[in-house]
Amino acid sequence: MPTNPAQPVSQLTFQTAGGVTLEFFPDELIALKQEIEYHPNLKLLLYNQADKDVYIQISEIARYCAIVLHGTYTREDVIELCGKFVEILQKSRTISVHAG
Repeated sequence: MPTNPAQPVSQLTFQTAGGVTLEFFPDELIALKQEIEYHPNLKLLLYNQADKDVYIQISEIARYCAIVLHGTYTREDVIELCGKFVEILQKSRTISVHAG
């Protein structure tokens, strides 16, 4: 049963009959994953990062977006940051033109 039917599907949490809780990734994280595909340098930076910890990856994206992180962040803070990353990355997209 959804916790809040007015929310987008990706933000819903479901409790199954067996007691298992399923939670979808927030829209901001999905949008960030999709936006990274348009930024080959960032994609390569994240791929080559030895530590694949999500917080290290978020720190690398913040550095790439010229955002200084300081302090402790809640889950909601991280989701909000991801939304800001998407906005910054969308503004900084470059266009590749290939002669055919």
